[in-house]
Amino acid sequence: MSPPILIADDDPAIRTLLKLIVQRTGLEVATATNGEEALMMIEEGNYALVLLDLQMPLVNGFDVVERLRSKRPRPVILVLTALPSSQTVLLDCDVVKAIIRKPFDVEFLADIIAGTARSLLGGDEERLHFGLPDLGFATQ
Repeated sequence: MSPPILIADDDPAIRTLLKLIVQRTGLEVATATNGEEALMMIEEGNYALVLLDLQMPLVNGFDVVERLRSKRPRPVILVLTALPSSQTVLLDCDVVKAIIRKPFDVEFLADIIAGTARSLLGGDEERLHFGLPDLGFATQ
């Protein structure tokens, strides 16, 4: 069994959507409602990939990235944010693999998650597949 993916976002609708996208890959998924909970879960668990919002209560995503800088092994971090580039430019690119802007295209995000998970699992394409229904979201 591969390590689960962690979703850290304070918006319940975004968490639910991201959970559905990850579940469609056939991978395990866990969720955190804020940065403090995410850090605790990362310390206690073995997550291969974290989908991280930057604007969360208690501990924000910037602080999560900073605290993960020295963690070994460290999960791959994909940041999902509505913040402009001017506010994300200083994120540590050794910790953050990609920044995905909200609102995001669901199929585009699904491809990124599946591709990242595939690379982390050594290309087990048989296990990762998508059959996303039309969720009624406008594309970018």
